[in-house]
Amino acid sequence: TIRSPFIDLTTKLPYARICLDEIQGNDNVHKDMLEYITIRLQANSSIQANMRSALGKQEGINNSLFKFSQYILQLAQGSFLFIKLILDLIERGNLVLKSSNYKVLPVSLAQIFLLQFNLKFPTVQSFEKVTHILSVCLAALYPLTLVEIYYSVNSLLVNTFLPWEEFLQRFSTLSGFLVKRVDSTYMFFHPSFREWLIRRDETESTKFLCDLRAGHAGIAFRMSRVQSPLDSEKTMELGHHILKAHLY
Repeated sequence: TIRSPFIDLTTKLPYARICLDEIQGNDNVHKDMLEYITIRLQANSSIQANMRSALGKQEGINNSLFKFSQYILQLAQGSFLFIKLILDLIERGNLVLKSSNYKVLPVSLAQIFLLQFNLKFPTVQSFEKVTHILSVCLAALYPLTLVEIYYSVNSLLVNTFLPWEEFLQRFSTLSGFLVKRVDSTYMFFHPSFREWLIRRDETESTKFLCDLRAGHAGIAFRMSRVQSPLDSEKTMELGHHILKAHLY
């Protein structure tokens, strides 16, 4: 693999060029994505039922499946993640196709993440319960264990202490967004989702943005209160989080 600015270095090498995220002029990416869409559509009765209810008797299911495949293929612009999440939402019934023009479908990953969070956290209060969890995981320099996340979140609370059972219940609402690794630490399921929580384009909604300063503060408090005394490496990490938190 090579970074785009250095692509000229490869011109004299006897290799075929493969670009995984450019669908224009790349038949292999186009074929792979279309095959994935086709298999998901043909194998899943929930998606087909969703499409039948939208179409009524207007056209045959095979023709509608083809039109739908071409439509989301164009929207995806080479992103397998976009296609997977769209089909998952339709399969679970979170997206119901109203008609054959598919206007109800999100047109970007940002819109998909926004829809998922609107479904998961319908009120401001419901999102506030997991805000500190997300902020801590975003601010961490490496994936944290459940206990480390728990004490980091609790270190941000002044007058009340969050019970372990209540924390687990809140953490469970983030299932699918935070995934458990082999070493029992947790990470975000995809870098694009992590980026969406931190920053948005000017045209995008700022709903569900997370404050990294709170996450840095929580980790810094946890390290100074629970883990002290710290070795030299941990002391450097503590300094990093204090600086990023702008505590003073």
